Amino acid sequence: MSVHSTPVVAAPGGPAHPLKDFWRYFSANKGAIAGLVIVVFVLLVAIFADVLAPYPPSVTDSTAFLLPPAWAVGGSSAHWL
Repeated sequence: MSVHSTPVVAAPGGPAHPLKDFWRYFSANKGAIAGLVIVVFVLLVAIFADVLAPYPPSVTDSTAFLLPPAWAVGGSSAHWL
């Protein structure tokens, strides 16, 4: 007597989640990924603006305008921006 077993086939899981479907199409486009990277970079710069430029924008040091750059002799690295 031989036992016949039929393979179990999984039922289709239904439609994919809309976000997964969107990400699949979005990630296939290299231009879209480049745009996303640029937008994320700008958002990070905006979030960490106080860390990147710790000086208030309304206060200027007018004596520093004519100083040479930081890599030149006599230059100062106090104000990179």
